[in-house]
Amino acid sequence: MTELINKIWSYFVRRRTKKFAKSPVICTKDFSQTKKKYFRLRAKSKVISIGNLNFGGTGKTPLIVTLVSEFLPKNKKIGIVAKGYKRAVIQDLVLTEENFSDFTINQIGDEPLMLFNRLKVPISISQHKYRALINLEKTIHPDITIVDDGYQHLWIERDLNILLIDIKVLNKISKNSFILLREPLSSIERADLVMMPLQQNIKLTGILPNLPIIHFHFELDKIKPEFLYDQSKNNYIAFAGIANPQRFFNTLYEHNIDPIKKIKFGDHHNYTKDDIAKLISLAKRKKADLITTEKDFVKIQNFEPLFAENNINLHCLYIKFEIIEKDLFSQILKQKLNV
Repeated sequence: MTELINKIWSYFVRRRTKKFAKSPVICTKDFSQTKKKYFRLRAKSKVISIGNLNFGGTGKTPLIVTLVSEFLPKNKKIGIVAKGYKRAVIQDLVLTEENFSDFTINQIGDEPLMLFNRLKVPISISQHKYRALINLEKTIHPDITIVDDGYQHLWIERDLNILLIDIKVLNKISKNSFILLREPLSSIERADLVMMPLQQNIKLTGILPNLPIIHFHFELDKIKPEFLYDQSKNNYIAFAGIANPQRFFNTLYEHNIDPIKKIKFGDHHNYTKDDIAKLISLAKRKKADLITTEKDFVKIQNFEPLFAENNINLHCLYIKFEIIEKDLFSQILKQKLNV
């Protein structure tokens, strides 16, 4: 049954890919003239797509931070294209330092806001990434565009297609077990570069195409008290609304923080005043501080008065995406982007 499901899934994905392969290539200025469902948009800028095959987080956002901060030339104008998943207000916008104060988290979305806080580079947000690309080029004329979560978005031509593979997927692949993916494993062949966590006990010989492989791991950047109104306590209540909350909890354990309670919300959870009130009430009863992720913090920072009113401390864990084969990664970037 597993093999049959994979064959059917592969058939439909390959059919879609072939339709895009035969579709016309148009430039951003000619976009308004096309009426076709399948097309490929060629940007004026060099385009890097970062994506994955599995559902949930693999580290795309931290990778973008590392890519821009450490590897891309500082003399190039960089922009980011994103969808802003689960935004409360759906609209097209290009976020810049000049207009940042005009928008709220409900209009921006958690991951774009997290990226902007870290990088301060323009971010174009739209339900359709190709439209976000057009808006970005009209607004800032970038030299390099990064498409966040772009692996399945075949409407945009890219110069470098980076695919992240999660540790859970690696384990399933190595054991030949069934796993539900956004695309079948055969889609890996579209990548120019595969990035995966370094795991000594996983053998992938003959499974992946003959592609460059870059390994990575996550490091703790810092644990920062974002709201501090009382003496820090030894007890913590940890909460997260991300795709892989266990990674967050494991990082806390690794740094000698054993929360007295762990609370999971859905990925991209939009926190309400009632959510925050319940967390604060629990922290008061347990005589504990609250601790969360960077992605969650950007969505609750506007609730600071509630924390201040109740003298509850909030700490935030910041992680770093550490690339192991830095020289090879830099070499591939230079080859593909000509920078």
